[in-house]
Amino acid sequence: MGKIKRRGEVTAVLFDWDLTLAYAEGIDTYGERLQTLFQYAGLSYTVEEIEAAVRDYQINTGTIDQKAPESILQTRQNIADYYRQILVRLGYVNDNWRFYDQLYDVFAKVPIILYPDSLPILQTLKKRNLVLGIITNHSSLIRPVIHTQVGKYVSDSHVIISQDLQVYKPDPVIFRQATRQIDVMPENCLFVGDNLEVDAIGAVQQGGFGLGLWIDRETDTTSIPPLPKNVHRITSLSQIIQFV
Repeated sequence: MGKIKRRGEVTAVLFDWDLTLAYAEGIDTYGERLQTLFQYAGLSYTVEEIEAAVRDYQINTGTIDQKAPESILQTRQNIADYYRQILVRLGYVNDNWRFYDQLYDVFAKVPIILYPDSLPILQTLKKRNLVLGIITNHSSLIRPVIHTQVGKYVSDSHVIISQDLQVYKPDPVIFRQATRQIDVMPENCLFVGDNLEVDAIGAVQQGGFGLGLWIDRETDTTSIPPLPKNVHRITSLSQIIQFV
């Protein structure tokens, strides 16, 4: 992978948070992710039960080819409704919508750890005097967690959280707000995220960013889709260096 020719110099690198810089500790599969979330809400189900409920949901909604349904559900309301539908399939019914809405906040309480390549790349980019930021579709409760983990490298004012704005990636508004807060023109920004459509493509096509990088740590390269202009796939955060 060679040096990328691009319009405008990259002077800022922004990241997604969950599954890009950090992940939930001790969770290897999507079923375990939901199991942990439900456990924090006082609900106990096996991974097998949850995975069966997710498969039923995917079959009935035509999302069977998605890695995880949440990859196409980005707003708080849609995700809360998704949790409701999974729990109904598990036999749990609660007519109080607030319960499902609060599940959105619960995941911010699950212990997370950084990927091994996260701090090294932040340190390297900081040494190169690049402006660093984060844009995440997450609960506002994640802010102190982000500060604790990467506050040394990413200013609190450069952390843009969807719940604070009530706007979610890939809406152009959240990308524009981010560039205003970091005081860098969109064409000089590079965005890195694990969701191809929402992060990498969204930043370029909706946010006007100069580059979008899709961090895909999967080793199987047989199903990589054609990528639009200025959107590239990387398998390690260390590869960002090739684009700045």
